[in-house]
Amino acid sequence: MAVTADHDAQSAVERELVLRLASLLWRLRRATTIESGLFNIHAKHLLQFRQRKQAHQKRLEIIDGLYRNALATEEVVQRDDDETSSSTLDPKPPSTEEPTNQAQDLTRSFVRLAKLPTYPLV
Repeated sequence: MAVTADHDAQSAVERELVLRLASLLWRLRRATTIESGLFNIHAKHLLQFRQRKQAHQKRLEIIDGLYRNALATEEVVQRDDDETSSSTLDPKPPSTEEPTNQAQDLTRSFVRLAKLPTYPLV
């Protein structure tokens, strides 16, 4: 106890005050250490949150890119099918409008589900 050694208490009241001072200094150091630890923990959580958010954003960009590529490919295939069917002897091309809308709806539903947080599934 360096505090009690540094102060030459002459009476019982002075000794009690020196002990109280030592106790308060110890508590202040402990509180400062705890506070610093809490700030460190909070900073780590914020960093992890930001990293997860960035990773999630990248996944969404990839999904959106894949979705756009799929739509573009589907349009090219549709155009090729339209050109092929118009060049055949069949005057009435087959209707592909309904399956295309169903495929787009299914894809959009998947993208919406992929954007949901996963914690309800855990």
